[in-house]
Amino acid sequence: MKKGQTLTTDYVVSLSIFAVVLIASISLWNVAESKKTWSFDIDRMQKKAMIAADTLVKTSGVPNGWTNESIEEIGISSKDHVINGTLFDNLLTVNYADARSLFGLETYEFYINITNQTGGQIASYGNAPQNAEDLALIRRIAFFENDSTLVRAILSFYVWR
Repeated sequence: MKKGQTLTTDYVVSLSIFAVVLIASISLWNVAESKKTWSFDIDRMQKKAMIAADTLVKTSGVPNGWTNESIEEIGISSKDHVINGTLFDNLLTVNYADARSLFGLETYEFYINITNQTGGQIASYGNAPQNAEDLALIRRIAFFENDSTLVRAILSFYVWR
């Protein structure tokens, strides 16, 4: 064999090794990127759930005394962390798709569950999570006021897909 001449087998082996390393690198990059996207989506879901839960327990909604026809922002509290039973009953009349839109959850499902301290259900609204791929749960402690009676309650706000 003459100097400067390359062997075809050396060339094929080095090209094969390069291809394997390149394919492995691209695969690992794609896995890392998809995990980053998934983490971003979960974080976004949690933030939306937190904002919605805080709005529910801290405000009475917009406009004050809203109805199904006039609602601009959903709120169900007569005072900070005092859920008003009448406002919650008003929420039950709001179309689920409209409520999703008002909460900014168009691409997600949501469920509101209000329980007493022992876990007994007081009220609920929305679609309960079933076969959820991803789920964000935010809980807020409040009082539930119905007919001038205050009951210690836990509002659980689920956002899922």
